[in-house]
Amino acid sequence: MATIDPAISTVAMATLDITVKAGDTFSLLLKFFDDDAGTVPTDLTNYVFKMDIKPKTTPLGSPKLSLVQSVGITIGGADNNEMTLLEKISIKGGSYVYDIEGLLPDGSIVTFVGGAFTVVQDVTNSTTEK
Repeated sequence: MATIDPAISTVAMATLDITVKAGDTFSLLLKFFDDDAGTVPTDLTNYVFKMDIKPKTTPLGSPKLSLVQSVGITIGGADNNEMTLLEKISIKGGSYVYDIEGLLPDGSIVTFVGGAFTVVQDVTNSTTEK
């Protein structure tokens, strides 16, 4: 299980490409800031978050894996600007795309981060495929 800790500015949608191993537990800590310098923490408590992972060839199709707040996505940290993603990768090896959107109470949607999501096929635990 690998954890990386990038600081992400919410001035514009960030691009972060992710590579994981099929069948392994994926863990990622993201910290969000309202400025490029990383000095003004973004308060994430007003958002309800969702992450979809879809095949690169059909990004408008159904997700192969979804995470939602409290089930794979946790918000915390001293400034409520940290997002932890935690999920067992239950999709087969391949090229996917993802994004993480936050829904505000007024119905506004903000896409915080997205990019390529590469799943490397596992040899030992190769039975976990969708």
